[in-house]
This record gives sequence, C-alpha cells and structure tokens, in this order.
Amino acid sequence: MGNCCGSFRLSRKAKAQRLEGWARTGIVSLRDEKLKELPLSVVELGSKVTTLDATNNRLRNLPASIVDLASLQRLNLAKNVLVEIPSVIGQLAQIKVLVLDFNQLSILPESIGDLSRLEQLSLSFNNLSNLPDSLGKLTMLKQLHIARNKLHALPDSIGDCSGLEEIEATDNYLDEVPEALGKLKKLKTLGLDNNRVANMPPAILVNCVALQTLSLHSNPITPEILESIEGWSDFEKRRQTKTNKAIAGGAMLSQSAMDQGVDRRTNQS
Repeated sequence: MGNCCGSFRLSRKAKAQRLEGWARTGIVSLRDEKLKELPLSVVELGSKVTTLDATNNRLRNLPASIVDLASLQRLNLAKNVLVEIPSVIGQLAQIKVLVLDFNQLSILPESIGDLSRLEQLSLSFNNLSNLPDSLGKLTMLKQLHIARNKLHALPDSIGDCSGLEEIEATDNYLDEVPEALGKLKKLKTLGLDNNRVANMPPAILVNCVALQTLSLHSNPITPEILESIEGWSDFEKRRQTKTNKAIAGGAMLSQSAMDQGVDRRTNQS
C-alpha cells in the first residue's frame, strides 16, 4: 500500500525540522503531497497554526479534530476531492479566508454561517446546487466566489452580507437575481456571465451605490432591457468614472476593462 501523504517519505530529522518550522511560523504548507488525509501531526499543533494550505491533494474528508486548530485564519483546500465539509467547521471562529475551489462539494453545512470573521469564501468549480441561508450571517464577508457550480438561485439572505464587495457567480443556472442584493451598499463587482438571467431588479442598480462592474454576458437579458431599468444611467456613470480614472492614471486598459457587461446583438446582412 502507498503512503497516505508524501511527508512520510521524509527522514525523521526532516520531519522534526518541518514540524518545528510550522510551529514557529504558524504556516503549514502541504501542497502537492498526494495526501489522502490530514496528517495527525498538523492537528496536534493546535492553536499554533494560523495558515493551512493543502492545495492539490487527494483529501476526501476533513477530520472533526480540525477544530483543534483554534487560531486558524486561512484555510486553503482547493483542488482536492472533498465531498463534504464537517459541521464543526463553524467552530473555527478566527477564519478569515476559506478556499474550497475545485472539489466535489454538493452541499455546505449551515454552520458555515458561524464563521463570523470570514472575509473571503471561494467555492468555484464544485457541484453546489444551493447555498445555505446562514450565509447571511457573514457580515464581514467581502468576496464570494461561486462560479462553475449548479446553482439555480441565490438565497435572499446574501443581501444581509453587508460587507460584500464582490460576487462572482458565472457559469451557473441562475434564472434571476434576488432583489435582496440591492441592500449591498458596498458591492463593487457582480459577475453573472453564462447564466439564464433575463431581467435585473431595479433595486440593485439604484441602491448598490458602489457597483461599478456588472457582467451579464451569455444571458437572455438584452442591452435594451438593461438600459430601460431604473438606475441604469446612474450605474453607467459609475462605470464610466471608474474607466476614466484608470485612463487618467495611465493604466493600459484591456478590451474587457472597457466592456459594458452585456452582449449586443448585431444584425447579419
């Protein structure tokens, strides 16, 4: 049988040195080690760990003992084969960054809403068909990345994430955008490319006063519909102001930076 993790191939001295380094810095790096489970030696470090990066392994589950990492602030588990997250995740009260991209998650525990200090939640490239209502409790959340899932709707409770600045939800099956997002006064970017959105609640364009980037490519909504919605002209002014400031600052803007965010259909002769 093969080893469950690459660290077992290290000499006893090398293992001890690595553990000493982890304990001293609080940063545990286990990227690309073919791990099938989280090493017990990591959990035994307890509150000494502030960052755990186990990107690109073969983790399928997390042990309930992960709660022993009581000081954990950054947890990166991208590119594994996780099928679920234990409900005890909500006890990691210090977490600010949680990255779970490129896994096989189909559901999230309601306890994720207990991560009161969470600022970045990245869940792109999974199999999520819905998000828990408890997300609305994450008032410190700034970035929510949920692209490439199987979402048909976003919970209204996201409108209670008062600190949200960016929502990236491209490549899902969203039919509509919740009007509750209009409560997000700090929202700057809303990415909705490749969905099924046919309209936009006026509350988002009117009340999301920081919104400067709205991307709706490959959706049924047309420029004519979007431009007829209350608040469009104010949004367009903000978008133009952002572009003009970048130009004035000497930035070399790509074509995407000049993008109006919606597909214009041209007549074929």
